[in-house]
Amino acid sequence: MAGQSPNYKTQTALMLLAVLLGAVLGLGVFQPLKAWLDSRHPQPEPSPIGLQTVTEVLDLLQEDYIRALDTRELLEGALTGMRALLESKGVQGVDLPELPETQDRARLQEEFTRRFLAAQVAPGIEIPELSYAALTGLVAAVNDPYTAVLDPEQYRRLSEQMSGGNFGGVGIYLETDPRHGGRLTVIEPIENSPAAAAGIRTGDWITHVDGEDTSKIDIEAATLKIRGEVGTPVVLTLKRKDQPAFNVTLQRQQIHVSSTLARMLPDRIGYLRIRFFGEDTGREFQADLDKLRQQGARALVLDVRNNGGGYISAALDVVSHFVDKGSVVVSVVNPRVERNEAHRSDATKKVQIPVVLLMNRFSASASEITAGALKDLGVAVLVGETTFGKASVQSLHQLSDGGALRHTIAHYLTPNGRDIHRQGIDPDVLVEAEPSNKLGGAEDTQLKAAVQQLQAAGTGPG
Repeated sequence: MAGQSPNYKTQTALMLLAVLLGAVLGLGVFQPLKAWLDSRHPQPEPSPIGLQTVTEVLDLLQEDYIRALDTRELLEGALTGMRALLESKGVQGVDLPELPETQDRARLQEEFTRRFLAAQVAPGIEIPELSYAALTGLVAAVNDPYTAVLDPEQYRRLSEQMSGGNFGGVGIYLETDPRHGGRLTVIEPIENSPAAAAGIRTGDWITHVDGEDTSKIDIEAATLKIRGEVGTPVVLTLKRKDQPAFNVTLQRQQIHVSSTLARMLPDRIGYLRIRFFGEDTGREFQADLDKLRQQGARALVLDVRNNGGGYISAALDVVSHFVDKGSVVVSVVNPRVERNEAHRSDATKKVQIPVVLLMNRFSASASEITAGALKDLGVAVLVGETTFGKASVQSLHQLSDGGALRHTIAHYLTPNGRDIHRQGIDPDVLVEAEPSNKLGGAEDTQLKAAVQQLQAAGTGPG
C-alpha cells in the first residue's frame, strides 16, 4: 500500500472467501489500521528465515488474536508441522519430542529452539521450508479457517492481486464453503473467461488442481496453483451435484476485471453490480453511479451477489453515497484488547435515490458490511437470500522475511450493533436463486424481483 514501508505492511481485513483466479480478493475486507498495529508491534528489521519468523508469528497471535491462545499448543502445532516435513522428506533419526507441560513461555521457546535446531541440520532440509512447515502447523493449531501464513512468494502474489493488476488465470471466483465440508467451491465464472467458455458453473466443487487434492491445501495455495503463466494449461477436476467427477483442461489467459459493472434497465432503473471491494472500487463505483444518473436513472439495483468481500474502505466509500455524513457504517470490536472503532461515512453529498440491494449466500464480509449498513440506516430493501455470515476481521501483517500472517483480530458489528457472524443477514424479500440463470441475465429471477420492488414503490417512468 502507498505510504507503507516495503519491509512492513499491515492491513486489516475481513478476509474474503472469494478468490478471483488467479486473484485472491480475499477472500474479505481490508482496511489500513497501521497506526494502531504499529503501536503494538515495532517494525521488525529484515532477518533470515528461521526462528525469528516463528517468534514474530507467536507474538502477533498472542497479542492481537481475538481470543487468548495457549503458547504450548501453538508450539506443539509447530512441531507437528516440522515432523510432517521430515516425514515427507524421508528423514529419520531426528527426535522432536513433545514439549514439557508448562506455561512458562521462556522455557517452552527454549525447548522448541532445541528441536528446531536439531531439525534444520537434517540432510535435505532447508531452513526456509522448515520455518514455514513450523508456521503452517502453528497456525493450524489456532483452529481458525481465516488464520493462515503466507510465504514470501504467496504474499507477493496476494499483494499484486489485491491491487487489481493483470494476471494469468482462468477467471473464476472461489470460496471454501464450510457448509459443505470446506470444499473449494466455484462462486461464479467470469464472463468471457476460459472457465466460462468451458462451461464451469456456480456451485461446482474443485476437487483437484493438476491432480493435487484441494482438501489438503488452503484456498490461497489452490489459487496459486490455478494461476500461472499466460498460455499454459491447468487441469481442474470438478464435481457437480450427483454427477461423476470430470476433468476440464483450461489455458490460462490474462485476466483483468473491473470491480463494478453498470447498465440501464427498463423504467429508468439503474443496475450496478459490485464484483469485489478492491482498491479502485470507490472510484469505479462513483463513475458508474454518475453515468447511470446522467442516463436518467431514478432508482438503483445494487448487486453484491457472489461478492466475497474486499477492502473495508471500499465498502465505506459505497455506503457513504447513500447515508448522512458521520453515520456509523460499521464498528470493529475486540473486547480482549479493549478495541472498539466506529467507521463513519465521510460523504460530502448524499445521493437521494431509491435502492434495492441484491444479495445471496455467497455475499460475505464487505458485502455484508454494505448490506447491514444500508439495512440498518433505512436506505435499501434487501432482496435475495441470507448472506454468508462472516463478521470476523483479519489483519494481514507482513513478516520480516517477506512472508505474511493473516489472523483474526476482531469482529465487526452493523450500525445497530448486530454481530452477524455465522448467521448472515436475512433479506427483506426472500427470493431463491436459480443456479442455471446468469446473474444479471434475462432470466435472473432475483433481479426481476428487485425491479418489481422498485416499480411497486413508484420509481418507474415519471
